[in-house]
Amino acid sequence: MISAWRRQARELERLRAQRLTAVGTERARRARLILEVESRWLQAETLLWTAVTGWIWFSRRRDLAEEERGGLVAELIASLFIMQRWRRLSQKARRTARRASGDGRTGDDMS
Repeated sequence: MISAWRRQARELERLRAQRLTAVGTERARRARLILEVESRWLQAETLLWTAVTGWIWFSRRRDLAEEERGGLVAELIASLFIMQRWRRLSQKARRTARRASGDGRTGDDMS
């Protein structure tokens, strides 16, 4: 009777460990999928900001003769803001892609 109870207890522990492993694997799979989707969205947003920056820059270069000095300064400030946003997005996309690929690095060591 005691040996049967011990076998049942061992079997229960084995099944519990197997379940925890399966749950951990599923969570890791979901986390990788979420990071992959986030990485793709960030890449798309980065491309969009790059296109907007290029369009603004080249359209303003064409009209430069007609611009006043104040308009040019405002345009430069807007371009700096957009380029700063583009840089942050590309850095975030790189970090997210590394996390999604399972690189294992986190924090500031991802430059």
